[in-house]
Amino acid sequence: MIRSVLFFPLLVMISCGGQRITEDDRIVEPRCDSIFLDTEQGTLNGLTPDMPQEIIKEQLPCFTGDTPDSSDFNCGGGVFFRDRGFFFYTFLKFIEIRKGFGGRSTHDLLLGKTPGDVRELYGRPSEFSPPDFYLYPMGYGCLRINFLSNTVTKVAVHYVPCEEVETCE
Repeated sequence: MIRSVLFFPLLVMISCGGQRITEDDRIVEPRCDSIFLDTEQGTLNGLTPDMPQEIIKEQLPCFTGDTPDSSDFNCGGGVFFRDRGFFFYTFLKFIEIRKGFGGRSTHDLLLGKTPGDVRELYGRPSEFSPPDFYLYPMGYGCLRINFLSNTVTKVAVHYVPCEEVETCE
């Protein structure tokens, strides 16, 4: 009996060691060497763009800059990973990847694809889509895919409906 009482807490400590629990009880391991943008779930390494900046910086300590939310610059605030090609715009509630993104994403990497490639994967874009990017309603909000010269240059997951998407241009 004493062995099982001592064994259970040890097992819990071993299985949870090195992991952090976020506000909504999701387990996320801190790391910057393996980045994954999940366009179906709207997350980057399990983090969402509506999380507090402190959690993002704790889980991805390789950030190159940050701006407090409600600021007059940097699109209202966020946590930035300029040398890795991704950006958490926490005030506007979206994550954006750009040229230089060295991670992976759902459906291979969309950067560099053509509008035809994107339509093959996601179908017809939302009626709210302007000419230079496509918007796709998703369960978490909206997927935005920007084009320049018929090539995907940015991919963003927004935690707002497509008709409310704001960009930082």
